[in-house]
Amino acid sequence: MEKEQKEKLHAVRIPCNSTVKNYTFATLKRLGLDEKPGKVYNDIVSGNGAIPKSVYAATTKAKTLLEMIPKFHPPVPVTAAEMQEYDALIEQWGTYIKTQMNDAFSVIYLCDEVNKVLQKKNSTVRCQRKHLVWCLSLLGESAMTPKGVADAILRYDGTDWENLPQLENDDKYYVRLNDDSDEEKQKFLDTVEFIYALSSSAADASLVEKIQNDIEVLTEFSRWGDALTDYKYVERYKEFAGRLQTLPAALSKKFKVTKKQIKSAAPKKQEMTQEDEQCATTTEKEEVMESPANESTEQPSVDEQTTDSSATVESPSVMEEHKQIDGVSVENDDIPQQSNEDIEGNDSQHEPEQWELNQMELTDYINEFTRNDETGKNKIKEVKDYIDAFCKFKDFDAEFADLKRIVDNYQKRFKGGFIAGVIKNKVMEHESTEQQ
Repeated sequence: MEKEQKEKLHAVRIPCNSTVKNYTFATLKRLGLDEKPGKVYNDIVSGNGAIPKSVYAATTKAKTLLEMIPKFHPPVPVTAAEMQEYDALIEQWGTYIKTQMNDAFSVIYLCDEVNKVLQKKNSTVRCQRKHLVWCLSLLGESAMTPKGVADAILRYDGTDWENLPQLENDDKYYVRLNDDSDEEKQKFLDTVEFIYALSSSAADASLVEKIQNDIEVLTEFSRWGDALTDYKYVERYKEFAGRLQTLPAALSKKFKVTKKQIKSAAPKKQEMTQEDEQCATTTEKEEVMESPANESTEQPSVDEQTTDSSATVESPSVMEEHKQIDGVSVENDDIPQQSNEDIEGNDSQHEPEQWELNQMELTDYINEFTRNDETGKNKIKEVKDYIDAFCKFKDFDAEFADLKRIVDNYQKRFKGGFIAGVIKNKVMEHESTEQQ
């Protein structure tokens, strides 16, 4: 079918202005669309919408991942209840991946966005293509934003826009179209030139990398059953799940918490500085010198070791090395080690509260934008209390989704300060609503 459509197309030359043509190519590149305007035009007019090149790659990789997801079961015997949980995870994960495979996005035109600004400013002027060509030629590409163009139109309020001289067409587009009529050529120009953005539902720019990561994790997972050394599987499975990056948020939170618990449960090796070592050596020498010459240096037997209530309280680091069991001091090596299952079964004092889970998710999201933005990092630090309050919202999931929608529509490169402002405003709105 696609081959037949291509055979119907034929080469067409469309006159255009070189400044506008260069801007069009730059815009398509910025939006991640195909560098060939003819391809973009045919995608849009055929009803498929604008399709970023990254989406092609994401869709291809997502199909591969969807084939692997149903095999995400431990390669060992499991209980019926566990199998039900694994099946539910697989179903939710697969459904979520399918929702991310949005192949096409509607186009937002600069002219329409400029008119929204002009209407808010109560201007009777309505932006047309000639305004955009004029603004681009006079002020350059940096001015080609809704506010930038609108401000320019209002600033040049003495202009007779109806009789504005038009720039000459000093270049051409070479494209493949259904026909070479003047109507088709003008339709091409109206469709491809002065696109401003894609719909806010556009895919996550890092989706390809996340999907590729999960393909590699599942590939490694598939080899697990080929080299079993034991039948223990609970923690091993959770470790694989904790490395996945395309799980739905609720499932991702669950495995992040598990990973955090396992990590915090592992004993930490306390390193001594050179100064500490010298201090410890000096203390040992002093203790030996203070001991009576006729006193045996042998350690007392276990029966002779009793708890002295008047003894000096030991530092936390020392207390970690000795435990009191039935009044007898023993080394850590003598204490039966807890399994991971025992650790997870401890009392709830180590279990993160829901707002802390929200904070983990929000922090991961913010870090994506402030990694190379020192100003943004400082702005985020300034609103720490507001971030804590935001994470405690009862409707956090809905507000977080709205935050991401707003940020997606923000066109500037560095978004850290903008995110800080949005969070602060949302918290203030919540507080205002609660006071009413």
